Amino acid sequence: LLRNVAMLSWNTDRERALRAWEQLALEERLGGKPAARLASAYAGYRVHLAGFRPAGSQVDGLLVTVRINGGRPLRLVLDTGARAIAIHARAAKDLGLEPLAATRVEGFGEGEAGDSRLAFARTLEIGDLQFEDCPIEVAPHSVVHGADGILGIGLLEAFRMRIDPRARVMEL
Repeated sequence: LLRNVAMLSWNTDRERALRAWEQLALEERLGGKPAARLASAYAGYRVHLAGFRPAGSQVDGLLVTVRINGGRPLRLVLDTGARAIAIHARAAKDLGLEPLAATRVEGFGEGEAGDSRLAFARTLEIGDLQFEDCPIEVAPHSVVHGADGILGIGLLEAFRMRIDPRARVMEL
């Protein structure tokens, strides 16, 4: 079905076709397994957060430290309105991400939707919390100034979540 949608939409609705190709590439790579599977124990976790306020902004946020494929720590803005993980291409460098499909990033960052790529991370760690087979949107433009990207809470949907911004902690 996804192949048909992609092929039939290519000339009339390029965005829809790209989303279908992206989903098809992800499903083929996963081989029937779910994306972003919990690899550590399903238990309680306490994740330390850092404050975030980009220069010249009136908006405060919270940062989560994440390691992708065991690479260097990345600072991602915790985004309660997003489901995906998106990082800037500079942050993705040397992380060993496997490219899957061309796509378009929408809903965050600056300006209109932009060309990006869907990539695949073998592992993603937030402290002791570990996930396997995580799709990552890699954007050529800055996803959010002053951070490496965003972490949508869709990754954490299996947990009951409590965020205490004053204490800068997230309990799962």
